[in-house]
Amino acid sequence: MSKRYIVDFDYTLLDTHLFKDDLAAVFSLKGCELSMKWKEAGGEDHYNPWQHARLLGNGNTYDAAIDAVCTKTKQYLFPNVVDWLAQLDGVAQLLTRGDISLQQAKVNGSGLKSFFQTISFTEGNKVVALASTQQDDQWILVNDNAKELKDLSQNYPQAEVICLHGPYSSKDDLPWPVYDPKEFFSSSIQSI
Repeated sequence: MSKRYIVDFDYTLLDTHLFKDDLAAVFSLKGCELSMKWKEAGGEDHYNPWQHARLLGNGNTYDAAIDAVCTKTKQYLFPNVVDWLAQLDGVAQLLTRGDISLQQAKVNGSGLKSFFQTISFTEGNKVVALASTQQDDQWILVNDNAKELKDLSQNYPQAEVICLHGPYSSKDDLPWPVYDPKEFFSSSIQSI
């Protein structure tokens, strides 16, 4: 049985806090507060900065600055992510949820596409997104979102879970340990 690593992107491979700080700076440099029209631009789950700019009435004046932040996501990767992906002993599949155009821009800018056999973008439930994935592999779910991990592990109980600490994980009431992403990728490389 081969291994299939199903890996999340935001807060798992990408230090999304740093990315969001730089994206927020685009709006503040242009004299707008990021929270203006934020919910209408998708809010937390489906935020689209290009749509946000249009809702603020500034349209194309933001596009180049937003694109610049999205195309340099490689600089926001957690340390040792590239080395960790390079040493995986199985197939890697990226599964990321959010506004698809933003997720695609971030993944494209990360330089990580070549490490994944499959890249899946969804705005919905990850359980549904994985329905057609080969299930005779040994699955290893790597994600920061405890709710997503609980849903996935209920539907795929054979899966091993690696929960990384992020804004959607709590160290309380989880059946798995929660790892700091920086420490996890660093210690995983050292244990090769």
